[in-house]
Amino acid sequence: MDLDKINKWLTLVANFGVVAGIFFLAIEVRQNQAGLDQNQELIERQLELQTIEGHQAIADSVDELRLLFANNEDAARLWVDGNAGKELSEVDVVRYQGLCALSIWNDAVAHRRSMAFSRTGETTFLESAFRSKIESWPGFRKCSEDNRDGLEEWGYGILVEGVENAESTSRKNLTP
Repeated sequence: MDLDKINKWLTLVANFGVVAGIFFLAIEVRQNQAGLDQNQELIERQLELQTIEGHQAIADSVDELRLLFANNEDAARLWVDGNAGKELSEVDVVRYQGLCALSIWNDAVAHRRSMAFSRTGETTFLESAFRSKIESWPGFRKCSEDNRDGLEEWGYGILVEGVENAESTSRKNLTP
């Protein structure tokens, strides 16, 4: 009989060991999954920031653009006339398209950066400013339409979507 009791006790201890092993395994799996989720989130954030940093040259060029307008009256006049949709010479059309595309890409980079850092107020402001340029300046509107495919292809279509969604919302609010 003693051997039978010992056998039962050993089976009971072994069963407790199996249950404890499963319990600890579940804890390890949960911890590993949490670590994997954090790593995935970190990798996604790093990739987005690297993309933004990769386009930093565009943002830097806006400073040069502002200096150009401040120091060169002809360039400033070209910007104003182009945005107004005035008739431009063939050479000035090319110049204006370059300036306008540079401005649009800078807006897109700034918008994406504000989204990456979860700055919703800044994001909304950039969308509003972009929408205002489109509504106020016929030349800028055409230029933005010309650059739309490129913006979407390079992952900056979110700016266009934000502007369009805000336009449709404001139109709904204006409709009686």
